[in-house]
Amino acid sequence: MLKSLLAAVLLVLGPNSLAHDVTDSLASHHHVVHRRTQDCHTPNIPGLGRPNRRMIHGQTEYLHGRSYDQGSIYRVCRDNHLVCYEDDGVAETTDPEVDCAKALALRRLGVAIDPNEVRLWPQSALCYAIDSSFNASLVDLMHEGFDHIRAMGVVRILSLDECRAQPDSALLCGGCRDHVYIENTGASCSSRVGYRASGAQPLHVTAKCFRHGYGTFVHELFHAFGVYHEQVHPHAKSIVLADEIPHGHEKNYFPKPDSVYVAFDPASIMHYSVAVCMPKPEFAHVRFCNLAENQDDGCVEPKRSRHCDDAASEILGNRKAMTDVDKATLTMMYGPKHDIYQLRQIEQRHANDD
Repeated sequence: MLKSLLAAVLLVLGPNSLAHDVTDSLASHHHVVHRRTQDCHTPNIPGLGRPNRRMIHGQTEYLHGRSYDQGSIYRVCRDNHLVCYEDDGVAETTDPEVDCAKALALRRLGVAIDPNEVRLWPQSALCYAIDSSFNASLVDLMHEGFDHIRAMGVVRILSLDECRAQPDSALLCGGCRDHVYIENTGASCSSRVGYRASGAQPLHVTAKCFRHGYGTFVHELFHAFGVYHEQVHPHAKSIVLADEIPHGHEKNYFPKPDSVYVAFDPASIMHYSVAVCMPKPEFAHVRFCNLAENQDDGCVEPKRSRHCDDAASEILGNRKAMTDVDKATLTMMYGPKHDIYQLRQIEQRHANDD
């Protein structure tokens, strides 16, 4: 029943996660020149990913850890060469290239990354502080974004002073110490994902993040509440185009099979518009390869010119307002029933049955 009510992906959160809005920070990549596909072949090195495997251009494999876990290592096939990157836990930043052997070294050291935890803000209350460098018009747009979410009546969004004035302040935001610190830095719109319980956790926005109103800011607040991007949904109907993803940004599109999820919503405020599309009607029931796959896995490798429906794809990248299912998502997470925990139990039972 829960799956029939909701249509946004809720993902298991890893430590040190940070997510950004690719719509603004990668706007220059809307018209990407398609790169020539050249296959790679993985080496037969124990502990270093799947051996003797063909990978197509843009295909990605995590060798250690998982997407959005800081310190994870992943490799990408680029023009007949395998290139490894270290995930910095930040979406839309360009991850640094590293020696692929670093993943093997981390395994030998026994370094473990455990993302299997959903961190919600206590008592359904998120606290914030706004840096003094913002001008009044941007602060006004932030408050419009706060009010857009508050109007649901599901969560409290409180300044630190407002938190301290609450009768239950001792239960909120780690005693009103933990908060989202909204600062005017960075080259992209970004936010830590979920409740970090670590004092100030950054949410980066600049003037360009508000060029379409408060929608992108609401997108980042959803990250702060604990929601990841929609295109990584295990059952997404949109297509991820591996050859259009900027180098070092693959983590933003990598599937999250470890997620807690409900039905897919292409109009979600959490869906990207870059390097993704909706399929043409004749391909509606085709299983397209995700970023971790190629046709050897029994899927179809997508190409924009052949498979994408430009008109249908206009629904992607909504940054105007929450959809009904976005609201239902937040209600599932933070409403009085906290249905997310029931859904996690249901998913775990299904996994055990398999």
